[in-house]
Amino acid sequence: MSHVLGEGEKSSLDSFVDGLSYFEAFVMPELCRFYGIIIKIQSREHLPPHIHVWYAGHDSATIRIRDGTVLRGKLPKPQLSCVLAWIRLHQDELMDAWDLASRRMDPGKIDPLE
Repeated sequence: MSHVLGEGEKSSLDSFVDGLSYFEAFVMPELCRFYGIIIKIQSREHLPPHIHVWYAGHDSATIRIRDGTVLRGKLPKPQLSCVLAWIRLHQDELMDAWDLASRRMDPGKIDPLE
């Protein structure tokens, strides 16, 4: 026997999806977004301090904050150049964000590259 949902009532699938959104926002909050690039930092993460970068929904890379070394993945050269320039401009803020995230605190947002 099926149940018809009333107005404002959520299915278990809707609740699960909402939970994933919450989980993603808490565990890997977004630091910045510019030129189609999304930069996040993970709160339950390993050393060295690094960021996770996505571009166009399919290219992604993990980049060390200290020196911009790509630890994993790849990005198109123009987008990688933008991210590396952004890292150089915001290195201190990124390290502060890493410290906050590692203590399960909100790392906040960082200004985009202009």
